[in-house]
Amino acid sequence: MVRKIGYSEEIKKGVLARVMGPEKESVLKVSIDKKINKGTIYQWIKESEIKSGLKNSRLSGNWTSEDKFHMVLEAASLTEQDLSEYCRRKGIYSQDIEIWKIQCMNANNGSMEDPKKLKAELKEEKDKNKIIEKELRFKEKALAETAALLVLRKNVHAIWGDQEEE
Repeated sequence: MVRKIGYSEEIKKGVLARVMGPEKESVLKVSIDKKINKGTIYQWIKESEIKSGLKNSRLSGNWTSEDKFHMVLEAASLTEQDLSEYCRRKGIYSQDIEIWKIQCMNANNGSMEDPKKLKAELKEEKDKNKIIEKELRFKEKALAETAALLVLRKNVHAIWGDQEEE
């Protein structure tokens, strides 16, 4: 008989804050730490999403780069209070908006390599790969032939014995 354990709202909120909060710990880690079944924690997460009406929560990972960019644009002109309301509606945290904003600003700062150069390097690597594969096939055939000759030599010795004995 399975005994159902009841947990207080305070414990549930604490666990959900750790799992769904900005620092987002793993369910397994929290489960081990709090000695609460993982399934129970996942059920609490599901219930929390249903209660708050968050279909596109952080846990579902449905935010595309385009979605994030649009949210950064929409949030740019909002006051702190409006931003908080906006984040609650979207099921995200204001820290997420800040992180995405930084990512958007740094998107073009990375070392951009010339696509033609990359294409040429890719072609060169493919050509090297073809040559190596060809050599590998040749060596595999040579190895198979050598193995076959050794087996034949062993069989000849087994049937006729050593020729040096005669």
